[in-house]
Amino acid sequence: MVSFPFDILLFGILLRLNARSIDRCKCACREWRHGLSLWVFVWLHLTMLKVIWKLYGRIARRCIK
Repeated sequence: MVSFPFDILLFGILLRLNARSIDRCKCACREWRHGLSLWVFVWLHLTMLKVIWKLYGRIARRCIK
């Protein structure tokens, strides 16, 4: 089995998941649970969510007008 570095998973895939899916991923193995519990990951995830909501708000306002 090929193992991917956690950094690739972190920035490529896991940051795009919702909180419920991230909680499920924590059950995969100890390394994932540790990595997904780091404050850096939590901060990046929240920052990405804020950016997405700002973009969504702008798009929604444009569609309403």
